[in-house]
Amino acid sequence: MAMMTHQERAAKMYGSAPPTKAAPAKPGSKAPPAAKPKAAAPDGAGSIDWALASTFDRIEAKYRDDPEKLAQAREQRSQLGAFLRERKVDPQDAHAMLTSYREHQGLPRSAEALQSRWAGPAGFEALRLEVGDTEGAKRTLERANNFFTAVAQAAPGFAQEAKLNGAVEIPEVIRIAAKYGEAPSAAAGTTTPKET
Repeated sequence: MAMMTHQERAAKMYGSAPPTKAAPAKPGSKAPPAAKPKAAAPDGAGSIDWALASTFDRIEAKYRDDPEKLAQAREQRSQLGAFLRERKVDPQDAHAMLTSYREHQGLPRSAEALQSRWAGPAGFEALRLEVGDTEGAKRTLERANNFFTAVAQAAPGFAQEAKLNGAVEIPEVIRIAAKYGEAPSAAAGTTTPKET
């Protein structure tokens, strides 16, 4: 009895035909080109899902024995995902903000620690140095607050937790949020005719 290969065993188990063996290549002939991997979805929707999964899968696993909190976490995930897609948030930016949120959920800080961090060199001062001046940092904060206000309307439970755990006070998160502070207009992508 001949020994079966892994592919032959899989074909037998799952009911598909075993792969045919290619004829051996002639000496000196070129090998056929390798298949090119398919490109990811152009809109990046899958990447937003991955950013959400990297955070919410862990949260949902923590609440697997608590149906009420599990339902709340799934609702937050759904609401936040719709919001991030609506705002066309870059998946890398979404991942960075959600990672900060997850880290702050895992290691809660006291209100005093959060306040002293914002007042110290890792808070507003870091944002000011990154932006270049105080006025620029204030404009960045204003745009970030617009974003956080919109998050609070779209996903109130998530926004409240992010505010309480201090994730919204990280200069990197503020800088990223400021990029998406303005709501996308309904007429984006349309052109208006010029008046003559």
